[in-house]
Amino acid sequence: MTEMRGARPVARDGRARTERRSRRHSTWIWSTLGIGLSLAFVACWLPPELWTLPIQGPDALAHYQFIRELFDDAGQGAMSLWPGGSYYPPLFHLLAAGVIGAAQLVGLQISVFTAFALVWVLIAGLVFPLGVLLFTRLLVAPRAPTEDAALGLLVPMLAVLSVAHPYQQLVAGPLLTFGFGMSLVPLLLWVSLSAVRALREKTHSEAAWWLALSVSLILVLLLAHPRALIPYALLLSAFLLFQLRSRGLLLVGGLIVLGGLAFSAYSLLVIRSDKFLHPETWFAQHPATQTLGEAAFFVLSGGTGSWAFALPAAAGVVALIAIPGALWRERYGLAIAFLGVLVLYTLTVAADGAFANIATSPWYRDENRVMMMVPIVAIPALVTGCVLVMRWLSGAWRGVGIGILLLCGAVLLLSSSASSDVRERVAQNASLAQKTADSLLSEQKLEAFEAIATAVGEDGLVVSDPMNGSPLLYPIEGIETFYPIINPPFVGAGQIYTDIVGAFASHDPAVMETALCALNPQGDVYFLEMGPQSPEVIAYQYRGVYAPFHDLGALTTYVETGALVPVAGDESLWELYRVTCAG
Repeated sequence: MTEMRGARPVARDGRARTERRSRRHSTWIWSTLGIGLSLAFVACWLPPELWTLPIQGPDALAHYQFIRELFDDAGQGAMSLWPGGSYYPPLFHLLAAGVIGAAQLVGLQISVFTAFALVWVLIAGLVFPLGVLLFTRLLVAPRAPTEDAALGLLVPMLAVLSVAHPYQQLVAGPLLTFGFGMSLVPLLLWVSLSAVRALREKTHSEAAWWLALSVSLILVLLLAHPRALIPYALLLSAFLLFQLRSRGLLLVGGLIVLGGLAFSAYSLLVIRSDKFLHPETWFAQHPATQTLGEAAFFVLSGGTGSWAFALPAAAGVVALIAIPGALWRERYGLAIAFLGVLVLYTLTVAADGAFANIATSPWYRDENRVMMMVPIVAIPALVTGCVLVMRWLSGAWRGVGIGILLLCGAVLLLSSSASSDVRERVAQNASLAQKTADSLLSEQKLEAFEAIATAVGEDGLVVSDPMNGSPLLYPIEGIETFYPIINPPFVGAGQIYTDIVGAFASHDPAVMETALCALNPQGDVYFLEMGPQSPEVIAYQYRGVYAPFHDLGALTTYVETGALVPVAGDESLWELYRVTCAG
């Protein structure tokens, strides 16, 4: 009898271990299925044009340039990508360049645009949903296999339904690198809050592991986009309010103040303006665009634009505060984070004045950047709050609640059209079907680029107004252009970009030849005249800098004196000239 009684706990422990193992396997299966669905959804969402053609936007030119540059140079110069040698977050471009290299190793030739699209799909459909899922699981702390299954299937899909992120970044600039950084924020929040919980529970070895992982991910975030640390710190601070004792809160508060002072000092050094001490005059080009109600609905709907998301989310936020639970610290923190994003987004799109300008200045008062935080807090708030409500209800009421949630989910999946609208805009942007000859890229310019590449050769360098689409010569044909992007620095390390425009504007053949020939001592230098500035980038405020390149008087002078020699061209669209260089 004694042996049998002694054996029962062993048997119970064995069954418990088996059940835990089985539940872990079940969690992995449902989560993998959910992530697989989200990845497939994003891959199907991406317009097919983007696999072979560029996004035609002001910032897109730089991204394609940087990918090709890093591939050609085997990653060298990754920490000084920006023209003039300044730092620009290189991680997205390094990954895309790595994809091109990996494809070549197995005998495949893929374009810069294909690599760009593939990396974006993996970030938007895999990295971001995974981070949101892990962050939400930490807050929910599922108790039953049914909750594991629901979280694993639903959360990743919710993460790819919001227009706020990841899709809007493709039509706003595109904001590729900042969007990449924001895609990493949920993952970093999960790791950081796990570290805080381990410290609170005094499991020091586990805390050391989570802290080391946090530091590693912060370093990754710096490579993805350093400014993504600002929303990460803002959201983490909301959780720390309920996690730390008074000394810890004072330390965090001090770090925030120091960060604000450092940001102000940086702004004073970089932004030379007499408006700095008059914040009410900042961001004159970013007036209020929404009402308070529209802004609140956008955040409550998680950026989906659907009441089927907004109503459960509103109930979820109330439940976070009203229904008690073991993880009250995390849930109160989530409620504060949600309300903070709501206030910040409202200040961005529905308010004017000094306070709104100061509060939104780290995001340049750009709603496209601020809205990326919306799904990061709205999805966990909806899911965590609804799980709390389901646990609180009993009997028939729980069945009613589940039925309502299933109905809302069906309506959300079937009726949400926000991301479809963005998809159409992205497809129209990249498609050549309706592009004119003056667009950044058109069928005519594709033909021109092929002819230009033949005439210039591998060692040539092309000087042209970058706002006519000429920087696309490099990612498409491998022909380097002196102006790789439309907005290089024009002072300091970028003074050379100003000097070349000035030399061309001099109407002095000797001055022009000396300046341009010095750009490429080992090969020929060419000047490309390719029509007016493209409509896709005409809003660039400093477009007048390149006006001398369109001065027909200067061009005629250089041709008549032999400083520029016509090489090839099509009079209706483009003309290529070789600069006459001594020797």
